[in-house]
Amino acid sequence: MRRSIFKMSLLTLSLLIFSIACNKDDKADEGFSLVGTWSLEKVEVSANLPLVGELSDTDADPFGTITFSNQGLGRTAYQFTLLNEPYASAGSFAWEKDGDTVTIVDAAGTDTWKILESSEKKLIAEWTEIMEGSEQGTYKIELSK
Repeated sequence: MRRSIFKMSLLTLSLLIFSIACNKDDKADEGFSLVGTWSLEKVEVSANLPLVGELSDTDADPFGTITFSNQGLGRTAYQFTLLNEPYASAGSFAWEKDGDTVTIVDAAGTDTWKILESSEKKLIAEWTEIMEGSEQGTYKIELSK
């Protein structure tokens, strides 16, 4: 009898843990759509370069938008400054979302964003790019609708 109760408790606990784990994964993807126009709120960069050392900078007042259409295409119209260098983009791109990853392809190449936080009104993502030689920098962007 005790063994039977123990097995039933163990089974119930296992199902509960499995259910919670599945719900967390589903919430991250379920209902969240990139489609629409997003305003840049903040852009950050961090890197550790051999000749320079640790670098980081934030533009807390970038200007512009990124628009994702439901056909997997999009447009950029933004500008910001990081490490005293101006960055601007005004053009088109193709995109694809798979779970918490967004792949963006434009004339300059391919970026793969990792979505860190998402809701219908807020998106925070990061990606890496080659900054100097073969050294990578990590960029983080905060967008709002």
